[in-house]
Amino acid sequence: MRSNMKKLFVLFAVTLNIVIGIVIASVFFLSNFPGRDRVFAEAASHTLLTADEIDFASKLQNIYNKVANLNLPAVVNISIEVVVQQQGGYFDPFGDDDIFEFFFGPRRRAPQQQKEKKQVTPAGSGFIISEDGYLISNHHVVKQANKIFVKLHNSEKEYTAEIVGTDPDLDIALLKIKEKEKFPFVKLGDSDNLNIGDIVVAIGNPFGLKSTFTTGVVSAKGRKELGINKYENYIQSDVAINPGNSGGALINVFGEVVGVNTAIISPSGGNIGIGFSIPINMVKSIIDDLKKDGKVARGYLGVGIQEVTPDIAKSFGIKAEGVLIPQVFKDSPAEKAGIKPGDIIIEYDGKFVKDTYNLRNMVAETKPGSKVNIKVLREGKEVTVTAEITKQETGSLAQATTEQVAKGAFLGVHASDITESAKRQYRLSASEGVLITGLDENSPLNDKGIQAGDVIVHMNNSKIRNLNDFLKFARENEKNKNFRLFIQRGEMVWIIAINID
Repeated sequence: MRSNMKKLFVLFAVTLNIVIGIVIASVFFLSNFPGRDRVFAEAASHTLLTADEIDFASKLQNIYNKVANLNLPAVVNISIEVVVQQQGGYFDPFGDDDIFEFFFGPRRRAPQQQKEKKQVTPAGSGFIISEDGYLISNHHVVKQANKIFVKLHNSEKEYTAEIVGTDPDLDIALLKIKEKEKFPFVKLGDSDNLNIGDIVVAIGNPFGLKSTFTTGVVSAKGRKELGINKYENYIQSDVAINPGNSGGALINVFGEVVGVNTAIISPSGGNIGIGFSIPINMVKSIIDDLKKDGKVARGYLGVGIQEVTPDIAKSFGIKAEGVLIPQVFKDSPAEKAGIKPGDIIIEYDGKFVKDTYNLRNMVAETKPGSKVNIKVLREGKEVTVTAEITKQETGSLAQATTEQVAKGAFLGVHASDITESAKRQYRLSASEGVLITGLDENSPLNDKGIQAGDVIVHMNNSKIRNLNDFLKFARENEKNKNFRLFIQRGEMVWIIAINID
């Protein structure tokens, strides 16, 4: 035994001497290495910050901390109780034993009955906007709720909430916590002041993980045509938004809520850095309606709207901006204000009009009964009219339709008068205009989406009531190369511009 211990001690001593020798040699080598100071200096320069940089980083970190501390207490986790249908079973004393069927034949089974089961599931997020417990979330978060439960940051106490009002078209719900307490609440900012590149943070409950704080920047503004909601003007950001973040707050570096996190684009269902938030200004414009009536009263102007394409802009001799008005509805606020077909709206209530979505949202957000100034381009001149906006009764600021029929050689259009038989054949609603029955192969209208049954109701500044008006216009404009055709299909009217080189 002692012999073995002695051998181990000798082995340990030899190993220790070798290690000590290596260390001494390394120190000697490094102390005489010509680039030693430069290497150590470079390493230090990569790991140390200057005093100014440390101060800046500390201030930035403090900003994030303050934003979190200000808003986390007012962002809630929302769970909902839903009623699900279940197939009811039945009791069989023989179970699945075949002995019953052996003696008595196949069993007659009683029909299974539907049973209702209530279950509570995490649904999303919300944020409190007033001390008395009003809170904002998405409509889709609570639309199936039988009951609504909310929990605050760092608390397991469960509160109950009720729906005060919803706006499915914008995907917003206004809720109210039933318990009587003084609640922490957020400050609502001005989403119009956001710029691309601005730092934003999101607070919500992704996958049920309470009070999650993520950061990013504004990637784009005014996102539309996503097919998510009827009224779209989304803020796009790269903050991490996942299932469960819906209804949560998008916040600027000043600690103000500037958006309601609503949707993501993702092939997997998880965050890939493309998230969409409803601008808080759109939400603020409907809160009073939701409190008072439980629904939103939107503004109505009463016009058909169309983008100003490059071809249309060229035919008018203007820039491709604003919104073209191909149709003004009878007895509408627009007609009473003096807006005419062919006008181009460039300004609404003092704000520049970018496109049809922009105008549609601005009109919808206008309180019924409000008077607004509308600036239009008419025959190259700016004209300002005042319209008293009324309440929208059917779905949008205007619907448009078109039906046309034509016979003749002008522009390769075959047109005819609108007869009773033509009305039945093409199911026309128009009584005036010329019916398009076909197009020549070389017609400049072939790539404009025209079809048999469309109706020409206006050409340039001339109203077309019948085939005679159409042929008269053709004679008077043989040398003209630029045309604007007002086309009606059903109840919709739109404008086509043609430039013949």
